[in-house]
Amino acid sequence: MDQVQEETNAVGHKQAQEDDHSVEKANIEVYFRLRPMNKLELSRRSRHCVKILSSESREKARVTIDSPLDGTFNFDFDRVFDEFEIGRRVYDEAASPLAKKLLKGFNTSLILYGQSGSGKTTSLAGSRAFNFDQNSNLYNNKDDGKIEDDEEGIMGMFICDIFKLMHDSGQEIEFTVRVSFIEIYLESINDLLSESNRFLKIKTRFGKQDTHRSGDTIDEIEGLTEVCCLRASDVMALYNRGQASQLIRERRNQTVAAKSNKVFTIKIEQKNIITKRKIASKMMVVDTSGSENNTNGDSIRSGEGPSRQLEKALLNRSHFALDRVVALLGNSNPDVTGLGSESACHQSKLTSILMNSMGANCFTTFLLTASPASYNINATLATAKFGERVSRVTNFPIINIEPSPEESQEELTRSKKAQAELLALVKLAKSETQMNKDTSELLKSAAWKKLSDLCERKESSLTEDQTRDESYAVLDANEELKRAHEKIEVLQNTLSEMISSRDTAQTMADKVGQDFLLLRNESQQTLQAKKEEWVVAICSTRRNTKSETATKWTCT
Repeated sequence: MDQVQEETNAVGHKQAQEDDHSVEKANIEVYFRLRPMNKLELSRRSRHCVKILSSESREKARVTIDSPLDGTFNFDFDRVFDEFEIGRRVYDEAASPLAKKLLKGFNTSLILYGQSGSGKTTSLAGSRAFNFDQNSNLYNNKDDGKIEDDEEGIMGMFICDIFKLMHDSGQEIEFTVRVSFIEIYLESINDLLSESNRFLKIKTRFGKQDTHRSGDTIDEIEGLTEVCCLRASDVMALYNRGQASQLIRERRNQTVAAKSNKVFTIKIEQKNIITKRKIASKMMVVDTSGSENNTNGDSIRSGEGPSRQLEKALLNRSHFALDRVVALLGNSNPDVTGLGSESACHQSKLTSILMNSMGANCFTTFLLTASPASYNINATLATAKFGERVSRVTNFPIINIEPSPEESQEELTRSKKAQAELLALVKLAKSETQMNKDTSELLKSAAWKKLSDLCERKESSLTEDQTRDESYAVLDANEELKRAHEKIEVLQNTLSEMISSRDTAQTMADKVGQDFLLLRNESQQTLQAKKEEWVVAICSTRRNTKSETATKWTCT
């Protein structure tokens, strides 16, 4: 009974392990959020050009954008938030599911995309995100990790939910939370948690997490600072520290706000004390720079220096590479995707980092932010079109489980057993080959003789068959010739009958012609006689008439 129970447990454990490593298919989810009109848009008397259509028959929400120049466009997204939607509702629908999937062992990503000033950073960090006063009550030091800020953004609520889920997961699981924060500025990667850590490089290594790609490449950043955190307040403090580091650099350089891409990464390692199983997952929160097209002509007209022009040129390059990657990954043709998307990913630092979030082992959510005003309608329309393309990209998330020592030992034992069986088969095949070689030398003469006899018999049988076939062919040819002669005789008889018929017809035609000539001559003679009789009669009548007339005149 114990042996049966052990086998049953082993089968159940193996089945659960296979379920954990099963690959899912999930399209990237896209959410669209509008912000209220600002003072500049109101001062220019901009009109509201975005309309949200709600329908129970559709699974997705539809937004209609009315461009004064380009016309009306309809877009379907997973959810559309108007400018009056509170941050809590946005988080509950767009980001809260990612927290649960992160704790289950899936990689997740939240990417904010939109025009500069459309509300990306505000949605992410909240309206009071950059309060760096040490005396403020933005954080508390309680173990529950609750952030006391009624105007917090998605980041604060997300971190609170993560620590709450970890607290409720049970005492048998140990968690390790590590945080990193980088900035991509002028195509250089800077560590926002370490001021001296600049110009970091991306290292590509091989792994088994991106099972959809050939080569299974994983991009990592060398020398990046990762800080362990015990509470939610620690994570938020590091996030605000990174934001402050960027602001301090800008003030130190006495420049206007620089446009850069920021990536905040949370890595969570789970270890089950009982089963020794480990699960490693990560969450990337990407705050992209403004998606509007920046031209050098605008920079020259505005009097900006070369550094600002270089910044805009590199941002355009980064956004162009991102658009190309999305277009390649959203294409259903497998010949177009694959290595083409990988080469496009390495055209910029942002796409290299997002390589593990799009078309990869990850649950990814895009939050698009836009303005409803006609003043910025072109940027809003471009953002919506980008979101429509992103929604076609398919990801392949799996649970990132690291096997326990017992599982690794079992896998090693199975591998050694399979290797031993393979070696035994190789030895057996080698011995059989040697035996066949030895036996072939002994049987070569007898086998050759038998083969020669068989060939001779086959040749004689073929000769007899050929002779028999030739005789049959001669008989068939004679029969055909005889039938041909009979047909010729029949045709000759028919031709003779036709010639005689033709002669008879010619004779009859000549006779009819002679009769016709006789009849014509007789008719001409009769007609001539009739004419002469008529002339004589007419002349006699005239003479009689003249004599009577003369008699009458005489009597008178």
